[in-house]
Amino acid sequence: AATSMLLPVVAQLSVALRVHPLAHMIPTTIACSFAFMLPVATPPNAIAFATNAITTRDMISSGVGLNLMACLLVTLYTAWAFPLVYGGDPFVCPEWACPNA
Repeated sequence: AATSMLLPVVAQLSVALRVHPLAHMIPTTIACSFAFMLPVATPPNAIAFATNAITTRDMISSGVGLNLMACLLVTLYTAWAFPLVYGGDPFVCPEWACPNA
């Protein structure tokens, strides 16, 4: 649900900034799957929380580190892999996205 709400906003923001939309949309899509902090984030989190063996505070304290590490890794991976995969500069808006460039 978060991905379907964020991607149109990120796409329009990228075009407004005149950068490659995929350079922001792909990391956004990946980052939306990193839900480590709250019980309602994913079904496995809810199942673990339902056992009453852990508290919300436990999940938040361990999830913050995982979320920060995941964001850093996605950022580094995107900066490294985008030019290799798409063969372009992530800071240049392509003709198909910015036709009036």
